[in-house]
Amino acid sequence: MTAHLQELCPDKHLRLLWQDEPQSVAPEDDDAGRAAFLAGLRAEGQGIRAVERLDGNVGRIELRRIADAGEGARAIGAAIELVAHTRALLLDLRGCLGGSPEGAATCGAVGADEEARRSEV
Repeated sequence: MTAHLQELCPDKHLRLLWQDEPQSVAPEDDDAGRAAFLAGLRAEGQGIRAVERLDGNVGRIELRRIADAGEGARAIGAAIELVAHTRALLLDLRGCLGGSPEGAATCGAVGADEEARRSEV
């Protein structure tokens, strides 16, 4: 079913997940799932795979997961600081498996803040 859906729409976020066993909707189970997600991000450097400066003074940050806005902000901030004075910034999401919507919004806000700062110069 997922393959058929992705033939119609190439968005890799579109998929059908199925489990035979009923899943809990209890708040405490959500808390356990969130705790496991955050622990996985901590073990993976908050999803940051690489930070580098490419030829032409272009910064590149490769993300494998989008970290939680609260827990991942320091790591993302540190990665951005390493490439802060480059001519351009490439946020490489080609291998990204997704993650926190709030974290994605934070990444977008960082880019918007940088663009605003550059336009003030």
